[in-house]
Amino acid sequence: MTEFVQLLNRGGVNANPGASGADFGAFERETGLVLTPDLRTMYSRANGVRINSRGALELLPLDRVASYVSSFHSFGTPSCWGYFPFTDLNDSNPHCVCLGGPVAGYVARVFHDDTAALEYRSVRSFVRTVLGVIDLGDEVSEDDEGASLWSLSRELRPDTTDRTAADVATAHALLAFADALEPATVERADAERWAITLFSENQVAVVAQLLDTGDEYRRREAIQKLDAMTTPQAATAIQHHRTEMRTFVRQVADALGAAGLTVEVRGESVRVEPGRVHLNVPTFFTRRRSPTIMADIVQRVRELIAHKTQGNA
Repeated sequence: MTEFVQLLNRGGVNANPGASGADFGAFERETGLVLTPDLRTMYSRANGVRINSRGALELLPLDRVASYVSSFHSFGTPSCWGYFPFTDLNDSNPHCVCLGGPVAGYVARVFHDDTAALEYRSVRSFVRTVLGVIDLGDEVSEDDEGASLWSLSRELRPDTTDRTAADVATAHALLAFADALEPATVERADAERWAITLFSENQVAVVAQLLDTGDEYRRREAIQKLDAMTTPQAATAIQHHRTEMRTFVRQVADALGAAGLTVEVRGESVRVEPGRVHLNVPTFFTRRRSPTIMADIVQRVRELIAHKTQGNA
């Protein structure tokens, strides 16, 4: 971990003494997590680091990491990834080294109000990114644009396609992992979205298949990935999906109209009267082939109208 040693020698970096064997043992007993060699090397050199250079960032000491892990369990954060939350940007959105599942070793950003994102291949590449920001020099405020510790650039994004063979192999492993999980779970959605992030331009067909099922977030990331690809097949897949979505929205509007409701199509949603009910049609897209889907949607809209009517009574 030469990158971490370099970080400790930069200006504006204040490090705690390194963790002892007893500290590591207590942490692993409390959390059930087993640290990677890189993490053990980092924490043996500094059990917590505060960085104040082009922003502010704290690399958490083991006792605070353990508290975060406990909080994750309390809030039902998926445990299959073995999250090791090691950063604090004062926003409750820590970077976490994944210690479990097919993405072991990768770094995810776990947001308290959004879906988790796979952002770095390793803690080493995360540290290299921090070093790159510090070495730019000059101080910045939170309102400034440009690179800072408050807005670290991501090594991995769903809308980029420069991937290694190991990334692609991990993506395939994530899809296999997802198949063994219950549908409509956070864990399965994470696995499928992260697979999209890790696929390269050569996996157009696999990514296109992921437009057909799953939630809106996954479809959005699949479209971002396909849009970043330069092949005609990727553009065709996006166009086919959008045509299918428009057709489905029109079919939903027609079914609601046939049920005696007043319907106005607004993009991928419909507004229904009476009751001013706004229906987000894409939430039903994966069930579009069900023989009862239109009847189910009509029933759901009637329930929403009744709920609103009772609330306004």
